[in-house]
Amino acid sequence: MFETKYSRQSQRLEAILGKSAEALGGVSGFVQRKSKLTAVVFVQALVLTWLEKPTGSLTDVAQSCSELGVDISVPGLQQRLTTAAVALLKGLFQIGLQQLPQLRRLPSGVLSRFEAIYLLDSTTLTLPEPLKGLFPGQDYKGSRAAAKIQLSFDYVQGTIAALDVVGGCEADQNCQQHVHLARPATLHLFDLGFFKQQVFETLAQAGAYFISRLQTQTGVYDPLSAAAIDLEALLARAPTQGDVDVALGRVSQLSVRLIFQKLPADVVAERRRQAKRKAQHKGYTCSARHLNLLAWSVFITNVPRDWLSATEVMLLYRVRWQVELIFKLWKSQAKLDVIANCGPLRFLCQFYARLLALLVFHWLLDDFSVDDPATELSLPKAFAIIQRYAARLRSALAQPDQRLAAVLETLQRDLHRLALKQKRRKSPSTLARILAAGL
Repeated sequence: MFETKYSRQSQRLEAILGKSAEALGGVSGFVQRKSKLTAVVFVQALVLTWLEKPTGSLTDVAQSCSELGVDISVPGLQQRLTTAAVALLKGLFQIGLQQLPQLRRLPSGVLSRFEAIYLLDSTTLTLPEPLKGLFPGQDYKGSRAAAKIQLSFDYVQGTIAALDVVGGCEADQNCQQHVHLARPATLHLFDLGFFKQQVFETLAQAGAYFISRLQTQTGVYDPLSAAAIDLEALLARAPTQGDVDVALGRVSQLSVRLIFQKLPADVVAERRRQAKRKAQHKGYTCSARHLNLLAWSVFITNVPRDWLSATEVMLLYRVRWQVELIFKLWKSQAKLDVIANCGPLRFLCQFYARLLALLVFHWLLDDFSVDDPATELSLPKAFAIIQRYAARLRSALAQPDQRLAAVLETLQRDLHRLALKQKRRKSPSTLARILAAGL
């Protein structure tokens, strides 16, 4: 059993960092003549060096090349960071994204009504100004160069479903990942940055479901009379929690549930302080309506009530923070937002090699299916362990025998032994809350 499983893992890793790299080496133009620095050595050296040392130098990469049997100087390596090298690494990243394991990770029966639960979010990486031609930022925010990563994470399978890299000036509302992923019985969660009425209509037409915070400037209407609903007045006379049917949008009149809950006084006070601070910074004054609505969490969804109650909808929306945890890992441990001053080609090579390293990290977690909260994996712990294995993985990939499978088996044992989340009695994990709610 173990041999088959770890052999399969090793075959996947060898395929993307070996066979696919070799094939793309010719297609991309990286390999134009016989050279000791093959596409395979180049890819494995970059990806596994920057997995182990995310801020490593080209000297570190050159040393990795030497360990793989190719001696090359730092200037010689710099010369290989070309447009063809960028095409090679970017192409491999796109192939790797499509080959992520598709396995249900949640306990049997949990959230089984949904084929997938997609959590959509984005994060921005501020770049040195010379890179603004590649990724234009938002000048009014003081960032002339910035890259934005838009990510859809499937909570059911515990894996990345889609990832796009765009300029920092690109609005999240233009993202089409959730539209492309929409199919019957899928659930889509996203925040206000992605709020767009046409997207809700498209998801509903595809038989998909959504949960989103309400953009309070959007009109909501009585589904019977089509009369506009005064949201502020509705909440002013409402109990602390409610769930009513409304129509979204004056034209579309999309049938949704409007779910609301009054927030604790200290949370409301903090939200209002932040809103006033932001308004003062941008030179406007918060309206009384806006400040009043900050006392509430307001959601819209098309999930039927017999599937999820209002309380369950708000609980399930909490899983969206899993994407935030991934971004936190990518930035704090994988150092994806640590950008050295370098030319565009070196930046792109390093950027896509580091993204490939993160895919390798997620591939290596495909052995984890969660039976209960006690077996939940801590991503920070797992990443630290896999970083320590990067050199062994690089060495094993250079061997023609079954050494890689043996290294992967040892790695998985360490992950199961050392990378599980600690039990939290006072603050249960979201999964523990979902299991307790019987979802």
